[in-house]
Amino acid sequence: LDGSTENRIDGGTAFRLHDTYGFPIELTTEIAGERGATVDRDGFDAAMEEQRRRSRLLSFDTDDFQAAEIIRDVLDKAGTTEFVGYELETSPARILALVREGEMVTSAAEGEEVELFVDRTPFYAEGGGQVGDTGEIVTETGTVKVVDTQAPVTGLHGHKAVVLRGSVAVGQDAHAEIDHDRRERVSKSHTGTHVLHASLRDVIGQHARQNGSLVEAGRLRFDFSHHAALDPDELAEVERLTNERIIENDRVRTIEATKEEAEKMGAVAFFGDKYGEQVRVVSAGGYSLEFCGGTHTVSTGQVGPLLISTESSIGANIRRFEALTGTDAYLYIVELRNTVRSGAGLLKSTPTELPGAIGSLLGRVKDQEKRIADFEQRHRSEAAAALAEAAEAIGESNVVAATVPDATPDGLRMLALQLRDRLGSSVVALGTNRDGKASLVVLTSKDLVQKGLSAAEIVATGATIVRGGGGKDAELSMAGGPGGDDVAEAVEAMGKKARELLA
Repeated sequence: LDGSTENRIDGGTAFRLHDTYGFPIELTTEIAGERGATVDRDGFDAAMEEQRRRSRLLSFDTDDFQAAEIIRDVLDKAGTTEFVGYELETSPARILALVREGEMVTSAAEGEEVELFVDRTPFYAEGGGQVGDTGEIVTETGTVKVVDTQAPVTGLHGHKAVVLRGSVAVGQDAHAEIDHDRRERVSKSHTGTHVLHASLRDVIGQHARQNGSLVEAGRLRFDFSHHAALDPDELAEVERLTNERIIENDRVRTIEATKEEAEKMGAVAFFGDKYGEQVRVVSAGGYSLEFCGGTHTVSTGQVGPLLISTESSIGANIRRFEALTGTDAYLYIVELRNTVRSGAGLLKSTPTELPGAIGSLLGRVKDQEKRIADFEQRHRSEAAAALAEAAEAIGESNVVAATVPDATPDGLRMLALQLRDRLGSSVVALGTNRDGKASLVVLTSKDLVQKGLSAAEIVATGATIVRGGGGKDAELSMAGGPGGDDVAEAVEAMGKKARELLA
């Protein structure tokens, strides 16, 4: 937006920022507003709806017409999928359709990527923020590894897979089995999300509403509406209350009801999800009751510890939690504990005494830094006095051009300032070689700047020699480059230029 005459971001551009680069529309709108621009929200919404329509068709890399034809063919051959994954993790199945590279096929051989459609499946299809299941589907002649499960249309599960061994064919009986450990970790995160959501609302207010989520094995991302960052006490209380409720080990119950019945029970639905007449409602304890089609633990205690790792802004009035659950959270705690023990050992302290030991160390470091700074100041004063004695008078002004051994850029600058204070009307040009890198500084007194002399013009002559670039300030300009061995030549050139300008 900077430097542009445009004052409006079209919907297509806003959608690409969201879809390709992960910019939430709220963040794009906020940044645009700060620069006096607007966002075509209607165009963005239209692009989002088009993407949803494409996703409902199928995720193959084909045009809409071809994808629609594939879906129609799959539905004609296979019908919808019976999902048994709430109760079962394994199930007999029959392969009803195979799609490879956008085409219906009758079989798939070892190494080929394929999407399988079966009559019944325990594989959960991605939805409601929860990732799709992975696992294996085995027939008499082959084994496929399922790497993701998606629902191209409601009620139809597509198993994205690669044939590991042998081959598989349409019409074969199969054994479908999800990755149990992964599903369990995903379910822990999903139940943890519900408990976290309820605790958040109890701590900061009922206005905090879920605005999106990602539920994965061992971790979760939870977006919610709120006007400001949570302060440390609020964040600690949300995490404490969440884990207290997890420890209470309340039963997680699921019921199916009509949408009207669920709303009468007080169940809440969030972030624009659309629901049919029959809905699934998940409750935990007496504090959480939500519309939800995902998988969950039997009780809250199975979630294990839940640790909020970050809390951040992703747009105007939209905040985001990222958290760890179960074994992943435990391993993170162990890592932190080991880090604390290691730090305590280095300081010859105990973990509980570590903050005090660090404070004491920082105090000693601060004292040492002050001593070093005092020493460097005295050393610079002595150096400035010696260099001032050797200054070359040109008219009513003075020129100092000298190399300084192994100085830092900041030390070089402060030495130049001390010299100017001692000399008055002057040009000071200094250089140093530190670890093979050149640093240069030119300081011109204000009276000479008013007469047209420029530190930038002088330092540029030295910068060229050390193969670097210089500043543009007329009074104080610094330069650097890789040519540390050429510092003496650069200082000589800067001194010569200063004399020419003063003559």
